[in-house]
Amino acid sequence: MVGRILTAVTPTCATNFPRHDHMSAAHERTKAVVETHRLLQALASGDDRVNHRDARELAKQLLRHYPLDVDLEISAAALPGICASQKR
Repeated sequence: MVGRILTAVTPTCATNFPRHDHMSAAHERTKAVVETHRLLQALASGDDRVNHRDARELAKQLLRHYPLDVDLEISAAALPGICASQKR
């Protein structure tokens, strides 16, 4: 599974990194968080099958829809028992 996640990457936004010039739908943000979790697990596992070039490209794709600070603040306000506001 880990190998499939990282080797099935098709770079679509490598030239627009990071890309937040559009609004992401809720399902896109959720998918980005779930897939980022999988990517971090793969990288943390020390699995020798991890292709770092593919991992970098996948990270760029995931950042396209990854929640922004404002998204996290809205989530914290709506779900204080699950998300916390970022103290700066």
